[in-house]
Order: sequence, then structure tokens, then C-alpha cells
Amino acid sequence: MKMDAGIGPGIGPSRKPLDPWLTPLSVVRGLNWPGVVSPEIAPVTALLFQFERTQWWRAEDLLDHQFMQIDGLLEHARSYCPFHAERLQAAGYRIGDEVTPESFRQLPVMTRRDLQTRLADIKARELPAGHGRTSLSQTSGSTGEPVHIGTTELCQLFLNAFTIRDHIWHQRDLTAKFCAIRPTIDIMPDTDRGPAMHWRGIMGLLYPTGENAGLSIKASIPEQADWLAKEDPEYLVILPSALKAVTEYLRREGRTLPRLRRIQTVSESLPDGLRDLCREVYGAEITDVYSSQEFGMIATQCPEHEHYHVQSEGVLVEVLRDDGTPCAPGEVGRLVVTSLNNFFTPLIRYQINDYAVLGDACPCGRGLPVLARILGRERNMLVLPDGRRKWPFTGYRGYREIAPIRQFQMVQETLDLVRLRLVVDQPLTADQRGRLTALVQQELGHPFSIEIEEVSGEIARQPTGKFEEFVSRVVG
Repeated sequence: MKMDAGIGPGIGPSRKPLDPWLTPLSVVRGLNWPGVVSPEIAPVTALLFQFERTQWWRAEDLLDHQFMQIDGLLEHARSYCPFHAERLQAAGYRIGDEVTPESFRQLPVMTRRDLQTRLADIKARELPAGHGRTSLSQTSGSTGEPVHIGTTELCQLFLNAFTIRDHIWHQRDLTAKFCAIRPTIDIMPDTDRGPAMHWRGIMGLLYPTGENAGLSIKASIPEQADWLAKEDPEYLVILPSALKAVTEYLRREGRTLPRLRRIQTVSESLPDGLRDLCREVYGAEITDVYSSQEFGMIATQCPEHEHYHVQSEGVLVEVLRDDGTPCAPGEVGRLVVTSLNNFFTPLIRYQINDYAVLGDACPCGRGLPVLARILGRERNMLVLPDGRRKWPFTGYRGYREIAPIRQFQMVQETLDLVRLRLVVDQPLTADQRGRLTALVQQELGHPFSIEIEEVSGEIARQPTGKFEEFVSRVVG
């Protein structure tokens, strides 16, 4: 049967679908329901059909299928990627070996330095059929080590499917207005891109959706607040640091976003207290996503709890102690990630330089592994003078009870000195400086020397658009 190229007329204003999630856009004119999706979209729906079932598998069954996929990935990497052939040979891997979690951990981790210096040998000389076109992109370089990553159309297919799964999990209203403030939207307030008549990306191609608008994170906080008030979104995608700043600004101004239902945070670790702040100002909940440019979506928040489920159909995530052994639930560990579908630039046991807390099995019944909390990069860890490291609680409301502080950032300059950078509405008094010093020392758990720096305007973001409340220059 030959299908028409155009999308059908859809359901008229007098007839609304009972469940928009079961009423995709149809490519057959006149056939509004059940919808027949285009050949380009069909692979996504096929993955979603599988995801609906695999999420409920037992953890051990998911792991078994992941290693079934890793068997093929390693054989491909051994045959077509000189870098991986060397690593696999050194680890004693032989053709036909059945890989286990224990034997897999014998393979040394990959690093960003490997991608920088050995990319030509990491990229596959050949690709199996079905992976589609390839492309290269550069990571943000927020660690100071930008790298190039090769990807394929198949990788994008999985990212699209995981994006839709996240929408389904959280049962977002497809007819609602969706707005985004992100670094990837290079548009300023006087030339903002929206609203468009449908959500952008895969959602607008597959489903009838509501309006969408976007703004660059380069806009100032007052500009972001005014833009949000004008657009009046029901859903908002935004970086946690920008959300915190604009929410505090709106609270000081006595304003809110009356239609805002849910906020999705991306790209940065979620700071303490931000969920409570958004409940107070908007009456809205946050759903957080953990992703990276190297892997796409790694984990997304459970629809019933505040922890995260690893997207096991696309990645294998290990949470490891410093000695390389697996963490137990409740332990903080280094994340090592393997992409199960990137055969162009295989990332096998790649050290992503993030830390997380491994979680217990989820009461929701999904077998997908749980990350209780995403903590961030090693450079966000405080180093005590005796060499111990810990994740600092940098506070957030206590500062404003002492002084009119609009923005702050802590920078550990040495083992003994922490610089507290502040944007204030008026100069600090000696008493306020003393109280802030005592509070920071209490929060950090050590009597560091505290150097307070008053910054005019705003504390600049990284070129990537990200912002870190705590950075240690002691960590290499």
C-alpha cells in the first residue's frame, strides 16, 4: 500500500482524542484513528513497544540482555576499532568468549584523554548495515577537556525513544504549551523563536501537540523572567542554575507563573532545596533528567519517586568505588558508562567523571537500575586539608537570612582557602561578613579561611551556559 506523503487532516475541534498518546499523527489522509505513522517514525514506535515491557523485567534479566548486546559490541569493536582491539587483547578477551559483569570489569576504563588522543583509532573502520549516517560533534568541554564524539542515526533513534518514554512516564499533557530556556537555543529575547504551533523535535512529528517557544540562557535573569511571564508556559525545560536564579527573582518581585504545571531540569546536577523552592513559588514539581553529549539520555526520574532510572536499553551504567569494585546501594561512586548502540565511536567502560549514589530497587516495580542522586563532577568536590573529599552542602537560603544576596559561588582556591563570590543588592557590613564566614565554615565542616568577594552584575556562566555553585581548584 502506498501512503500519502502528507499528514492527514487530524481530528477537528469538535472531536478530541480520548487519549492523545494513543492517537499519533497519521500519514494516511482521512484515517485519523487509529493513526498510521510514517516509515521514518515507525522504528521509534517499535522501540517504545519494547520499552513498555522491558522496563518491568527483573534486574537480572535486564543485565543478561545488556550483556547479550555487549557480546556483539565487543566483537565489532575488536574487528574494526584498533584502540579497542588493543584493550581487549590486553584484557584477555577472545572471540566467542561470553562476557560476564566480572570479566567485563577487567577491561580498563576509557577516559576523555583517550578520546582526545586516539579518536582515529576509536572510530570504527566499518559499520554494520542499519546504523544510518554518521556525524561528529564536540562536547561542551565543561571539564576543560572538550572531545569529539561520533554518532549515528541509530543513536538518535534511541534518544528519540527515550525522550518519548520520559514524556509518557510523567504523563505530560500533549496539548499544553511547552517552553525551554537552554544553551542550545542561541536566541535573545527580542528575537525569540516562538511560539511554534507544535512541540519541536520528535514529539511534534509523532503527536498532535501544543505550542512551543524557546529562549537562550544568555538572556539576563530579568529578561528570562519577563519572557516567561509573557509566554505563560504549562511546562518548562531549563537548567537548574537558571531555574534557581529566575525563581528567586520572581519570588523577590512577588510574581509567579500561574499556569506552570511541571518543570524539567537538564544538563546540571540538581541542587539541594530547589524542589522545595519551586513548590513554594509555583506549586509545581521538578522532574530531572541525567544526560550527556557522549551518551544522550542516561537516566530519567522515576514517575513515582525523586530518584532516577537508568535507561538500560541504551546504556550499561556502573557505579564504582575508587578501587574499581561495584558500590552497594547508598554508596557514592564514580560512574562508568557503556553505550550499547554506538558502533561508530564505541564508548566501552567510559569514565564520564560524574559521581552518583547507587539506589535500592524501586518500589514502583521497574527493574531498571536506580541512581538515588546525581552528584556531579569531581571538580565539584571539597578537598579537606587531610586529603579527604566530600560533597559540600553550600546552602541556599541561610545566606539570604544574613544579607541581601542574589547569587553566590564558592571556589576552593587551596587546601586552606575558599573564596565566596557574592552578588549583593548593597555592600556587606562587617557583621554580615563575619556571620557569612561562620556559616560557610559550618556548612563545609572545617574552619577554612573564607575570602568574600563582592561581584557586580552577575557571576558569569561557563561558555557552555552551565553554572556551578561550588568548584574546587585543588582537584586536578
